[in-house]
Amino acid sequence: MCADGVGPRRLYREALPGMVGSLLEYLDGLALREAAVWQKVEEFVNRKQRNAYDNAVDLLKVPKELAVHQDKLSRFEEKLEDLCNQHRRKGALIDQIKRAGLR
Repeated sequence: MCADGVGPRRLYREALPGMVGSLLEYLDGLALREAAVWQKVEEFVNRKQRNAYDNAVDLLKVPKELAVHQDKLSRFEEKLEDLCNQHRRKGALIDQIKRAGLR
């Protein structure tokens, strides 16, 4: 019990709808910027540096979540496959994408 007598489960139940709503609003807003996200991924990849690959892979998680939200996962997978084919000689990048579970 918290100091005000409200248990953590109740706090979670009451906060969850607002959190889900905020997440859905965020994803809907992100849909408007999806092309910019993919462009930023390309910028990171073109730096040919391991830490830039880390940033690209982290950023790729965003359009994947958006694709799941929009029920367009196959479209994301196609775009990711195109990216991987375009940069197939960058083994470190491909490995990081696989380790992140994106491919």
